[in-house]
Amino acid sequence: MNFLQRMRVKNVAELAQKAHQSFERLPYESKQDRVVEDISKAIMSIKEAIFGEDEQSSSKEHAQGIASEACRVGLVSDLVTYLTVLDFETRKDVVQIFCAIIRITLEDGGRPGRDYVLAHPDVLSTLFYGYEDPEIALNCGQMFRECIRHEDIAKFVLECNLFEELFEKLNVQSFEVASGECEDACSPWGFVILYAYEEA
Repeated sequence: MNFLQRMRVKNVAELAQKAHQSFERLPYESKQDRVVEDISKAIMSIKEAIFGEDEQSSSKEHAQGIASEACRVGLVSDLVTYLTVLDFETRKDVVQIFCAIIRITLEDGGRPGRDYVLAHPDVLSTLFYGYEDPEIALNCGQMFRECIRHEDIAKFVLECNLFEELFEKLNVQSFEVASGECEDACSPWGFVILYAYEEA
């Protein structure tokens, strides 16, 4: 398979591991261009593993494997932490990958992406405060909204300080655009706010 050969790995678990290792190198590299290029290649390969490559259909097994390993090694955190150093196209791929990981359900019914976010609330904080950076506001908005589609994560947001800050940000233009808060009441934001009223 091209995406495995490109990264010289044997399976999708190694693919996620290799991407994580590249992200780990970033803070220690004086010249980051080479590492960022390696990360971009890894992201492209992960996207192909999840969604399929060229004319070939996607593999559920590959998608589940990526989701499990990305959560196990902490790649999910890497994707949001280092978003600003990636180029525009790679950021778009990161959004697709992140949202897929959050949605993926394993054969045993497990939701590794959802569970990872609940266990690592810094992911939500990073995405939420990413609204303040116009360069990545849209990307963070898409990923944050995908997270709060899960009722458990939406409840968590309500119970932490992020919910209070939500209303402070409603008048910030980049937040309005990124959060999609003007969507109908069936949107994730609508769910969060309606749930808050029910609990009041």
